[in-house]
Amino acid sequence: MLITAALLASAIATANPHRHHAVTNDSADVTMVEVQNDRKVPVTVYAQDSWGEVKLGVVPADSTVTLRVRNTLVGRGDIDFFVQPRGQPEEETGYLDVRLGERLGIVVPPR
Repeated sequence: MLITAALLASAIATANPHRHHAVTNDSADVTMVEVQNDRKVPVTVYAQDSWGEVKLGVVPADSTVTLRVRNTLVGRGDIDFFVQPRGQPEEETGYLDVRLGERLGIVVPPR
């Protein structure tokens, strides 16, 4: 079942910030997914590719959390994000072409 609300798969920050040579962790090279959980229960968020699945984190009820997607996962191909609301069936986005440095959004609608 696909998550029925909007999945924003476009890059939020398309412009590359000015790079400083002293910076060791450039945020332009970090892929993030912001999960808005509108359910009354927490949801566990996973990312899956052809190699397997990785738990990204847990989003409490009625809250929004930004989670990092590992660079190794992003570099291996399309990613399917899915959520497991406590005591409810899991829902997924379907496979998406995610690129390094993108910012994604997932809305888990209320039931």
